[in-house]
Amino acid sequence: MVVITRIIKAIFDVYSKRLGFWLSASKRGEGVYIEYMTEATRACNNAKNSIAKSIPDVSRLVRGIRFLVFLFLIYSIPVLAATSSNSNSNKIWTLPELTSLALTQNPATRLAWAQVQAAVANVGIVESTYWPQINFTAASSYQTGGNNNNSNNNSSGCSNNDPLCGTLTLDFIVWDFGVRNAQVKNADYLRIASQLSQNETIQTVLLQVEQAYYQLLGAVALVKADQISLKEAQINLNAANALHKQGLATVGDVYQAESTLSQAELALQQAQGNASIAHGQLAVSIGLPVQTPLKIRELSTQIDTNTMMKRIEGLLQQAKTQRPDLLAAEAQVQAAEAQVQVTKRQQWPTIALSANTQNSTLGNTASQQNRQSNVMLTLSVPIFTGFQQTNAIKQAIAQEQEAEATHDQLRNQVDIEVWQAYYSLETAQKTINTSKYYLKSSIQAANQTLGQYKAGVGNILSVLTTQTTEASARVQLIQSVLDWYLDLAQLMQAIGALEVPKA
Repeated sequence: MVVITRIIKAIFDVYSKRLGFWLSASKRGEGVYIEYMTEATRACNNAKNSIAKSIPDVSRLVRGIRFLVFLFLIYSIPVLAATSSNSNSNKIWTLPELTSLALTQNPATRLAWAQVQAAVANVGIVESTYWPQINFTAASSYQTGGNNNNSNNNSSGCSNNDPLCGTLTLDFIVWDFGVRNAQVKNADYLRIASQLSQNETIQTVLLQVEQAYYQLLGAVALVKADQISLKEAQINLNAANALHKQGLATVGDVYQAESTLSQAELALQQAQGNASIAHGQLAVSIGLPVQTPLKIRELSTQIDTNTMMKRIEGLLQQAKTQRPDLLAAEAQVQAAEAQVQVTKRQQWPTIALSANTQNSTLGNTASQQNRQSNVMLTLSVPIFTGFQQTNAIKQAIAQEQEAEATHDQLRNQVDIEVWQAYYSLETAQKTINTSKYYLKSSIQAANQTLGQYKAGVGNILSVLTTQTTEASARVQLIQSVLDWYLDLAQLMQAIGALEVPKA
């Protein structure tokens, strides 16, 4: 027993230093509180280089990303309270508030969080192989008849004639030529990939909320545009009736004005239905019931489109350094490389230490004690495994090549996503300026023809044509602004940024 105690103490002294390092690293990681979304972007910028250098640095950075969700939870407490309170039903929600609410309500973020916790726990499971395994077994037996030779032992290692027996066993791998070290690296890189995948999930949820938010903005703006068209159609009908009573217009003008009014009413009803659908999509993207009342601000066409445009080369490089799915794929490559080292080193010998002590009570009296201790150093050398080890190495190498190909394929996909989003945003930027000029000229033309018609100079067909053009120009401007916001959100997601564009 004394021998085992000394062995345990020596092992504890060695591993207490390792444990102290792990605890200090953990405290340093937990001290990295990332402020809202911009700090998460900075963490992603540093993640790529950190993966290539050392695991602890990456661990601290990606652990900070996990605290992003925690911060969102803290910030969203008043938001959740406002959602459940009827007194705040008239609250106008901003996009940052809605995205913050989504990160606590959307099931996808909770699923990603659970997957990260499982990956972190797996690292602890693998690291446990560095520690000795201690087991205690107690048994009590009594045998009558037959051979009472004390040398006959049962499955617990105790003699069949021992009424009470206890065995303490210690097993410890002293050296395995780096197998455990490679296993820890593999598990740690998988944890990094899981945490970066969680960041990707956050960005995906943000994009879904942004798209639903802008779609609702556009749908509400179209409702207001159709209301203006309905109002103008009613003015035309009133003018046609007045001129018809004065004998300056035919009954056909009245019929045409009534038909236009009916078309305007139908368009307004369809726009209102689309707005209701968009409202439900926004609530679901957040993770709320579809009928949750959410009021948002109106769509503004006065936006500075030049501030968001950068050189495409810079955006492509930015995507390579902060796209979480691309960084996660790189971590998967590192994990596959570590797994190759695991399989290669498993064909080397393993040195293990085992010790046990047994204390038993002999006969029918407690005074008869028997104590035995045993320490054994074992060398295990795999000589032939039926080519299992050879095939395992081939499989690990193939999986590494698969991870590298997946990473390269994703990198090309990221490039095309950034490229398409950039030029779509550039096109939307040009379209906004053209749509503004188009609407301005259409309004002037519609006002002129309506004035001429009221004066008895023009005709109802010219009035309806110019006002139809005006309505089309108004819808075109709304769609151009909406496309710009959607393309901007798509570009931000393509480069891996977490900033929320202001609408």
